[in-house]
Amino acid sequence: MKAAFAVWSGRISPVFDVSRRVVVLEIRNDEIVARTEETLQDEHPVGKIRRLVQLGIETLVCGAISSHLADLASLQGIRTIPFTAGEVEEVIQAFLTRGLPKREMTMPGCCGWRRRFRGRCR
Repeated sequence: MKAAFAVWSGRISPVFDVSRRVVVLEIRNDEIVARTEETLQDEHPVGKIRRLVQLGIETLVCGAISSHLADLASLQGIRTIPFTAGEVEEVIQAFLTRGLPKREMTMPGCCGWRRRFRGRCR
C-alpha cells in the first residue's frame, strides 16, 4: 500500500489544499519498503488529488482539508486521515502501528476529539 503525508518544515502540513510536498511511503507487512518525497506542482487543489492518484496513493495523512477535496479524494479511492498534526516522523510511526487517529496528534481546536469523525468532521 502507498500512503502520502503532507509535509511542511518537518511537520504535517496544517492545510492540505495549499500543500506543496508529500512524503510517500510504500508499505508491505507493516514495514516501509520505499520512501520518496514528491512535490505537488499543480497550484490548483484538484490537481493535487490528481497527482496523488498518479502516484497510486491509497491513504493521505494531512492537517485540515476542505470538504470538497476530501470528497474528491474519497471518490478516487483515497482514504484520508485529516486533522493530524505533529512531527512527520512521529506521525509515520503512529501510522505504521495503526495508531492514527491519535488524540495527541489531532490539530488543536479542530472539531474536538469526540466529534472528530461525525458529520463533516471526518
